[in-house]
Amino acid sequence: MSWMNAFGGWPGVATFALMACGLLALPLKFPYYDNLLLIVFSAFTYLLTANSAAYAFGPKEVAQAISNGAAEGDRREILWRARIPWLVGLLGWGALMALSLASLRSVRPAADLPPPAVLAGLATLNCGLAWLTAMLGALIGLNVQTVKGTRDLLRMGLTFLLALIVLAYFVSPDPWRASLSRITRRNGQLAAVLAVSGGFLVLLAELCLRRVLNLLGERRQGLSIL
Repeated sequence: MSWMNAFGGWPGVATFALMACGLLALPLKFPYYDNLLLIVFSAFTYLLTANSAAYAFGPKEVAQAISNGAAEGDRREILWRARIPWLVGLLGWGALMALSLASLRSVRPAADLPPPAVLAGLATLNCGLAWLTAMLGALIGLNVQTVKGTRDLLRMGLTFLLALIVLAYFVSPDPWRASLSRITRRNGQLAAVLAVSGGFLVLLAELCLRRVLNLLGERRQGLSIL
């Protein structure tokens, strides 16, 4: 896979450029970045990973190549192809996060930067999110078998889930929201919650991987019957 495809093609490059431009202007609006806003930045990860995963698993030739291989090598092949989208999402998030903090410090030198514990928790969360997105890309791509279809379904599906999470926050009872607000203001607790959430996302990714392997097995069984 070429570096352009690894980055998600021109849509991926355009997405990254728009995010970077937005982050450069963000300090003009926000005098500091609170922990909740830093969590929202995690949306960058799944968008970048989705663009890359569409090229890693979306082409019809990829599905045919994996299906024609030996069943014993399916897991290794999926993991090998998923490593690039995972790295693109995680490193892209890291680059955008560094850009946003550098922009904040240059525009507002007195602004406080996030503590290392919160940054470590965010890195763990985005590591799990990128891996889950890559596995979902494998599941969708092997079914849809088009780059555009895989990218659109993956991004729309994850955006819909994110919208549901935000909606659930606003309709939740006031005591629940107050508790969540307290957690976001306590760096140690927030870092622990983010780390646990990242581990949970990795577990969900493993379940997606098992579904992909079952799907490939069912396809081979169907071909053998024919």
